[in-house]
Amino acid sequence: MSANCHEFEERLAGYVDGELGPDDVRAVEAHLATCEACRATVAAWQEADAALASSSPARTEAEWERLASRVETAIDVEAERLARAEAAVSTGAPAAATPPARRQSPRRAWFLGTGAVAAAVLVGLFWPWFSQDAHRPRGPLPASPEADSRAPADGSDDLLQKKAEGTRSTEISDAQERLRALGYLNEQEIPAPAVGADRTRPLEIPETVPNPEPTPAARPIDAPAKAAERRDVSTSTSDDVRRWLAATAPPVEAEGKARSLESVPGSVLRDEAAPRMLAAPPVPPDSTISIRALRRAHEAREAGDLATARAGYELLARDFPGNAVREEAWFSLTDLQTAQARDSDDLATVRDAARSLDDFLAAFPTSVRREAILGARVLVWARLVELDPSGCVEANRRVAEWQHGQEMIPRDLGRAVQRIQAACAR
Repeated sequence: MSANCHEFEERLAGYVDGELGPDDVRAVEAHLATCEACRATVAAWQEADAALASSSPARTEAEWERLASRVETAIDVEAERLARAEAAVSTGAPAAATPPARRQSPRRAWFLGTGAVAAAVLVGLFWPWFSQDAHRPRGPLPASPEADSRAPADGSDDLLQKKAEGTRSTEISDAQERLRALGYLNEQEIPAPAVGADRTRPLEIPETVPNPEPTPAARPIDAPAKAAERRDVSTSTSDDVRRWLAATAPPVEAEGKARSLESVPGSVLRDEAAPRMLAAPPVPPDSTISIRALRRAHEAREAGDLATARAGYELLARDFPGNAVREEAWFSLTDLQTAQARDSDDLATVRDAARSLDDFLAAFPTSVRREAILGARVLVWARLVELDPSGCVEANRRVAEWQHGQEMIPRDLGRAVQRIQAACAR
């Protein structure tokens, strides 16, 4: 390399990428005419560009623009960090790196301060695009005859390649940590290439990531069980669920499905949400004890064993951590109570169902099941005021709350409103 190569080192990348102006192009070409080392560097970059262009699948312009935007954003974030480091140096504080004097191209960044960031971003963003399925084990890419013909016989380039790979592996590992801190990488590790590793093989990306333990949910305003029966969430409730699972094993058989609709009287909850409620949760049954218990309760209800189903729903709805499981169990419990209360002559049963519906709305005010619960309250209160007319004021308030924004009134709910009006008129 000649003595003035360093003057052109930063412009070589711009020359290959077509980013230089006419004067700079002429200056670089004049230098290349006299410098064999720089000519070799430019030729290597051009060959790499040609190989990448020939092996890349066709993508739409919008896809390339999105990828380029993400890469540029990551590089800009790193440049801002380096700029802050330079400011700290000027005030006397220690700094780990010096920011670039001007915006750098991704190729030039390999040899300057932000190369590791661009490398890690490109590895994370572009690698899955060079295969049809990023999660499927893939074999090595076919060897290029032209590349084989250019391979040196003395092995000197192999030593240089191993040295470069070792340096690049360290750079990528450091860059991953910096990008993870910036939020561009998740906790799933993408290993850096080992020294001497086969560069034609894609990165091994795990197909699954273990699910973290669920975070205990905040305690609702109220719960179906009495306050004296509430216990510690982390121990007593899960122990109760385990005992209930053991007591109800083996699971009830599927032949009871044909009797499920006969054993549970029709209700607005069943009509609007029962298919989703009775279906098995889309989670492996052995993943958590709460999911297994919820599945067992659903199976019991499908088989017509309402007592077992209600016991399971009450355990899960009481204090069990995890809003998704609690909401599903509590909703299923209120549906059972509504079906039993709407034609019951037992005032305590009807009041218990009405209280459970109110508690559900208080605990899950933004639930997607809110409209179904509001309609169920009208059905329950229609029976409640028939047994106890003193609740007419509360019944009419709940009717007004349900009718707010309703464009169509289902037939059974319309009849329930008429029953409330008739009971309160006496």
